Amino acid sequence: MSREVPCIMYHTVGIPKPDWVWSFLTMPFETFDNEMRILKKCGYRTLSSAEFLECHKTGEYPDKAVYLTFDDGYLDNWVFAAPILEKYGFCGTIFVNPDFVDPSRGLRPRYDERPVDELELHGFLNWDEMREMERRGCMEIQSHAMTHTWYFSSPEIVDFHHPGDDHVWMDWNDRPEKKYAYLGADAYRGNWGAPVYAHRKSLSGPMYTPDPSVREGLVAYAAERGEAFFDGAGWREEIGAKARELQASAGEGRMETNEEYLERVRWELTESKRVLERELGRSVDVFCWPGGGYSDEAEAIAASLYKGVTVGSAKRDQGGWDEHGSFKIARIGAQSLFFEDGSIIYPGGWYTCLFLREYQGDGVARFFRQMYKAALLLKRKMAR
Repeated sequence: MSREVPCIMYHTVGIPKPDWVWSFLTMPFETFDNEMRILKKCGYRTLSSAEFLECHKTGEYPDKAVYLTFDDGYLDNWVFAAPILEKYGFCGTIFVNPDFVDPSRGLRPRYDERPVDELELHGFLNWDEMREMERRGCMEIQSHAMTHTWYFSSPEIVDFHHPGDDHVWMDWNDRPEKKYAYLGADAYRGNWGAPVYAHRKSLSGPMYTPDPSVREGLVAYAAERGEAFFDGAGWREEIGAKARELQASAGEGRMETNEEYLERVRWELTESKRVLERELGRSVDVFCWPGGGYSDEAEAIAASLYKGVTVGSAKRDQGGWDEHGSFKIARIGAQSLFFEDGSIIYPGGWYTCLFLREYQGDGVARFFRQMYKAALLLKRKMAR
């Protein structure tokens, strides 16, 4: 069996927000508690980033060790995940984007301090909460770049910004100073009718900047008709025709050069590291790609700046040390089961323990996990 330490990727831990486009990323806090309790019962221990990198450097792997990571810096990492980790003597690593840090001061109540219905549940961490988690030793903070967004990649229009769509990143890019608040009741959603060009994760390639006149014309066109315009059956065809009319007289737009793209990547990676180190008062040595989006050239930049860098799921088999002396961290997602109707369940601790043993080459664990999965699917089918 392999003894290399598995790295698990979580995002939010708490209470799912039903109207959130990425609500499937939220593991219910009761399930997370169960998962940590079973890991503890089965003899697992958690590693810090430095410990994780050191054991892979020396080849001396602690028995039943696991590296827990949490992406994006959600508030519920403080409210729910941190006190649960503390309860079991565990620690985790949160990858934070400075653009999303909440500007508030002080520590907001946690679930072990107040009833759940009195808590602020959805949002992002502030600096005081991050410092306190580090002081307690239950969480450490590492880099997730600055923006964690999407940018246009070509002149092709693929959609139009409208109420209820999943292009929330359009709002982030319009009002970056309010990104931290987008999960709140006063979240900004607007500029309806704006063209959504073909796009990709911000660090994965050059950015296309369209002629602004097309956007300005379409936003004005939609504003004149009001939000009810988007309730009609033919709104896409109507606004699409207007878009073609505006494009006919618009400029071509501009594609970022490869040199400009790489300069932007370097800025995101160095600036996030600088801001985090300034606020936390220590070195930040590990980097996680936002959304797993990057190019080979961007990967080389990250490896020159950080001791450890995550790899995307498609490159999970490429983990290990690279020529820069930086460790490529292959991660596995928090164990979940998706169903045909789009719903998801997190099966909990015993399932995760079996998966970890299977991940390290235990064929018996694989057999029992498959049996467990089949039982869960059958139970789901019978309940419908």
